[in-house]
Amino acid sequence: MLVYAILGFVVQPEQHYTSDFYGAWSAGRLLGPDLYNADAARALQRSIYPKVDPKINVRPPIFAILLWPLARLSFPVGYVFWQLLNISAALLFVWTWRFEPAAYAVAACFLPLDWSFGLGQDSACMLLIAGAGARWIERKRPLAGGAMLSLCAIKPHLFAFVPVLLLAQKRYRALAGLLIGGIALYLVSAIPMGLAWPIAFLHGATQGEAAITPNLVGTSGLLDRLHAPIWAAGIVTAAGAVIVFLATRGKSWMVSMGFALATGVALAPRAMVYDSSLFLPLLLLQVVPTVAIAIGAVLLMIVTRVSLVSQLAALAVLWIARPRDQART
Repeated sequence: MLVYAILGFVVQPEQHYTSDFYGAWSAGRLLGPDLYNADAARALQRSIYPKVDPKINVRPPIFAILLWPLARLSFPVGYVFWQLLNISAALLFVWTWRFEPAAYAVAACFLPLDWSFGLGQDSACMLLIAGAGARWIERKRPLAGGAMLSLCAIKPHLFAFVPVLLLAQKRYRALAGLLIGGIALYLVSAIPMGLAWPIAFLHGATQGEAAITPNLVGTSGLLDRLHAPIWAAGIVTAAGAVIVFLATRGKSWMVSMGFALATGVALAPRAMVYDSSLFLPLLLLQVVPTVAIAIGAVLLMIVTRVSLVSQLAALAVLWIARPRDQART
């Protein structure tokens, strides 16, 4: 907790002007027709501090809806609550996923998650959502677990292989929960945005992505480095789906879930440095490949686009840490 607090509050520039929380806070404030209006977001964020490099919202409306209460607060107060929320989420994730003292030490020293706190990102919350959903499924509450996992739609590109895992292990009730939760999220998002909100979301997300220079990791970073055509990402994603389907059939549920999350980072169409936090669930469960995963995560964070090693490290990590046992719980 102390590590996260130092990164979130102490080691920060004036007015936290590099923090991605500016994007989350303005999304909550602009919920409605201006949610994907880049000019409105820029004006609102720079009204707090002129040096802010504008953060354009590229997430579905449900993210802004969840942030709406926090956005009612002033930015400084909202920032404090945001960091406290993520600190709590990190602690709850470890408690949910693997309740051991050593697990907390590993999480505190896991560089991608630390990076998330420094940037004002919400990787800890995403870990908690995935971890809680996985545990509910393991504890024979598949509908509730699937519904919880539907919240992963906040970052759909990273969790695209979770439905593949559910299908591979024939967890149809969890898939039903995922579908029901997804429909509910769509309808809730339609209240402020209208039923055609996916069109506005895709348009806004595309414009937002074009306006930033992402520091990509995994194969998305490799493809970006090689200036590959957009269809290449589709091929890699399809390959990831096949890998997850074949690698997790008949294997233990929690390890397979960790593998699916890690594959999401390695083979997602877009993954940032802090998204490598999703390697942590597999790290906490797999004893043998722990060192390999840790080294891979560090490489992903440190050298990213500078070397092909960083792009290929994720693939090597997945091969070493792939599920091997046959026990299915």
